[in-house]
Amino acid sequence: MSEQHTNARVDVNSNTYTARTIKHLRQRVEGIVCPEYGLYEGQHGWVRSRVDPNRVLEPFRRVRLKPGYTLRAYQFHESGNGHGAVWAVPPESEFPNPNDCMENVGDGYSVPRPPGGIEVMNALDGDRSPRSYLQASILCRELREFGAMWHGVNWTDVTVVETEPVRFCSSDEGGEWSESKPEKWRPTAVLDNDIYNVVFYGTAEHVQRRVIRLADTFEKHTYQFETRYEVIWAGPGGFIY
Repeated sequence: MSEQHTNARVDVNSNTYTARTIKHLRQRVEGIVCPEYGLYEGQHGWVRSRVDPNRVLEPFRRVRLKPGYTLRAYQFHESGNGHGAVWAVPPESEFPNPNDCMENVGDGYSVPRPPGGIEVMNALDGDRSPRSYLQASILCRELREFGAMWHGVNWTDVTVVETEPVRFCSSDEGGEWSESKPEKWRPTAVLDNDIYNVVFYGTAEHVQRRVIRLADTFEKHTYQFETRYEVIWAGPGGFIY
């Protein structure tokens, strides 16, 4: 499988992209994913989201929801902190009050899940191009970050890179690589035995300065994937909210 509009071609089964490609997608949805702080002022706990999560799909033109699904979201807000829960549901399904559909998701933590709600990646389809798998990786992260505020922010702190972040890693106090430096840094979508692997690198500074590798392995012929988050360099410094 090949794609005609990739930024660079490595070989028949591998396609690379610029960090700018990902940055552009993220900028297009930034104002939708991360709400204004005043939007939920006075609200405490879970509420129905005041932002339509379907708007996040618009820039991701290589992927789409399967017929018979739409997105619905709930928003948690407490003392300036926030995070969301986005589900794919049949359009005709109910959108109940969050207190009426709370579900334990482990470790004693509960989120509202509307009737018929499934994980968004399970409801995704696309054109099966390498770029579509890259877009699915970014889209799912943006939707997991939907509604994030203050201490709820995670993915928003990551800056995707395409070259070694030499300046980021330079420090008089040092830092340590946990493995050999990657030879290639650009975001990549690789097809191997009908299974796509999407890999990209980034920097983050929340709590600790670090360079990370995010690797997504997609199930064959689907847009469902498992992800690995690996810290490959850690150094001094960082910030807390």
